[in-house]
Amino acid sequence: VSVTATGYHSIDKKVDVTAGSETKVQLELVKRASSGGSPGFGGSSNVPNHVPTAPPKPKKPANSGIIDI
Repeated sequence: VSVTATGYHSIDKKVDVTAGSETKVQLELVKRASSGGSPGFGGSSNVPNHVPTAPPKPKKPANSGIIDI
């Protein structure tokens, strides 16, 4: 039996099946650690996407307003 679920480690388990009887399999799914990575690369991301709401402010000149003549 192979179980795969998003956000959890996949599990493979060998099960013996007997004809004419019911077989039950109980597996514990273990959550993957959230590393803040991209969801498309093996883990779920709990960090919301950062969308800037205002343009960045211009930086002051390095000379702090002093004019060198």
